Amino acid sequence: MRKFGTDAAKNNEYSKELKEKLADGIADIERTVGACDGWARMLDEAAKDVKNLQVEELDVAKAIKTLAIDKANEAAFKKVLLGPPVGYELGLEQIGKKLDPKQKGKEMVAKLKSAKVL
Repeated sequence: MRKFGTDAAKNNEYSKELKEKLADGIADIERTVGACDGWARMLDEAAKDVKNLQVEELDVAKAIKTLAIDKANEAAFKKVLLGPPVGYELGLEQIGKKLDPKQKGKEMVAKLKSAKVL
């Protein structure tokens, strides 16, 4: 790109205005390419980080013990914990209604976090 700009600047057949427009256009392209190069490097680093990311498995047995979940609710409890984290509170709320004493989903999540299960 620079070679084209240098060659165009030396060409006497081009007017001064055209040479200025070419120089501005080349400068714009070089800035855009530089910005894209920066983004490409950042995306490459992010991709490496994602590849190296490790997600630990939840200790469901410890969670059952922490919240004193009875056998009747164990399967539903496992299903909630092995599902997406966004559904923990709502799912645990439903299970908590069946427990004796009743428990709130938010409180159950807090207990699991304090026990370092989540």
